[in-house]
Amino acid sequence: MERTSNQPTFLDSLTSDLGGRRTAEFFHKCDKMIPWNELAEPLKDMYRNNTNRGRASNYPLVIMIKCLMLQKWHNRLVAGIRAVVEHPFAWMKNSGYGRTRYRGIRRNALDFGLHVIAYNWKRSFSLAGIVS
Repeated sequence: MERTSNQPTFLDSLTSDLGGRRTAEFFHKCDKMIPWNELAEPLKDMYRNNTNRGRASNYPLVIMIKCLMLQKWHNRLVAGIRAVVEHPFAWMKNSGYGRTRYRGIRRNALDFGLHVIAYNWKRSFSLAGIVS
């Protein structure tokens, strides 16, 4: 079944879940400012529709570009939070906790707890301004 431009798309359902009317209004303003079809024109040769092989038809190219831009905007918003959360895990992985060392949950939980204590101790020195 071919997708038509007047059917609700994945992007429509995603924007309604994200913020409802305000998000839809934002994308409506973007539609007025950004020439989506001109952006899609150079990419048409790289984007194939595989319906002749019995596969499902692709989303229209303009909708794919809009989804990509939405993904980029979301990643820029979340990147600062993600960096703060993932930094302790990166430190633990680089300090030797990339894989579990012991058999059993209790021993690995103790080992993980000791790594967390070591990270917090090291971090407290850097927050206090003491050079280690």
